[in-house]
Amino acid sequence: MLMLSKPSKLLPNNHIIPAHWRNSPARLGALLGLLTALLNTAPALANDRLFEITVPIANQERSELNRTLPAAFSQLLQKLTANPEVISQPWANLAVGQAERYVSSFRYQQPAETIEVPKEPLLRLIAQFDSDAVTKLLEDSATPYWSNIRPTLV
Repeated sequence: MLMLSKPSKLLPNNHIIPAHWRNSPARLGALLGLLTALLNTAPALANDRLFEITVPIANQERSELNRTLPAAFSQLLQKLTANPEVISQPWANLAVGQAERYVSSFRYQQPAETIEVPKEPLLRLIAQFDSDAVTKLLEDSATPYWSNIRPTLV
């Protein structure tokens, strides 16, 4: 003979929140306030793509990479400072000439073939720049910039 176990103790009406919490708006409000506070104090997330730049490149030869990296680094400085004139500064001009020093990694990306004939090269260079080195460069030059730490969205 099959014996059934004693039914588990469920809250009335199968509610997750106990009745004494549901019936007290102050307690329920405190619980919701606590949850909201925990969500708002969550640590800010680093934006890893902030220091990444994608630019068109003609081919994968080293000479083409050396020609394209300064342009990519110029774009990064403009993006971080929100100032298109930043590259006219002497410190920035010098850093752009040494762009390869600030690269942490790079890769090539070949977009999917399209039926239309493209007007620019299909090959793309995706350069990831060293956030610590670039940040130090901007701080040493006393240039304001956007941080890679951003608050989480609510």
